[in-house]
Amino acid sequence: GGQVLFDRVSGRIVNNESAEIIRMLDQAFASDAPSLYPADQRAQIEALNRWIYDDVNNGAYKAGFTSSQHAYEVAYVRFFAALRRLDALLADRKYLTGDQLTEADVRLFPTIFRFDPIYFTRFRLGERMVADHAHLARWQADMLSHEAVQRASNLEHCRRGYFGRTGNGIVPLGPETGPT
Repeated sequence: GGQVLFDRVSGRIVNNESAEIIRMLDQAFASDAPSLYPADQRAQIEALNRWIYDDVNNGAYKAGFTSSQHAYEVAYVRFFAALRRLDALLADRKYLTGDQLTEADVRLFPTIFRFDPIYFTRFRLGERMVADHAHLARWQADMLSHEAVQRASNLEHCRRGYFGRTGNGIVPLGPETGPT
């Protein structure tokens, strides 16, 4: 949340949907770098994006922000089933589609990065941590080995955003998953 693609010339917002912005920037500016959305992997990337968004990215929010016990339990079960599915998928590959980092990895990363130190507690998703999923934890470490991912990953900012608004202002200390 909170990302916008702003056209300085026209003075207007072009787009505010992060998934669309990723694709627009990849297609417009990544001519020298490997594409995050290669033509031969698009069907696989789209399939991954659908269930990862529904069950993981949005799934964490479905559990964390509902006022319905039933909705929470449904989201909780789907979220942890998806983490197990991701862990199994990553058992024999470096990234979600194979050896190349793609848009699917970029879209999954923020939720996984925030999970152990924030969502586990804040969203009452306490079954297991990412650290308890060997292949998913390795994938997270691989993602964090990219300098650009490190620069864009501010764990302290995330903690303050999720816990600093909770009334008492207490921001928990807790597991480090990479650069702050």
